[in-house]
Amino acid sequence: DYNDARNLYKLRLSLSGLVRDVEDTEMRAGSELMDASLVVYQAVKTAAERNVLSVKPFYDELRKRFPGSKKRSGEDSPEA
Repeated sequence: DYNDARNLYKLRLSLSGLVRDVEDTEMRAGSELMDASLVVYQAVKTAAERNVLSVKPFYDELRKRFPGSKKRSGEDSPEA
């Protein structure tokens, strides 16, 4: 009936707004987690480069998760 359809439509609009808000929050949380993870990784990497032996196992494990990008030869060199 008309009232049921109208009520369902209003409910759907409310729920779709809620879903959008949850998705936005999820994206922001993931971004903040990645930022924090990169800070930790950089600190562990720096310690490993300075031969702090206690961080070596952590660095080896984190390095697998943050492989970085491979530079192609000549990528940084200006063209003549």
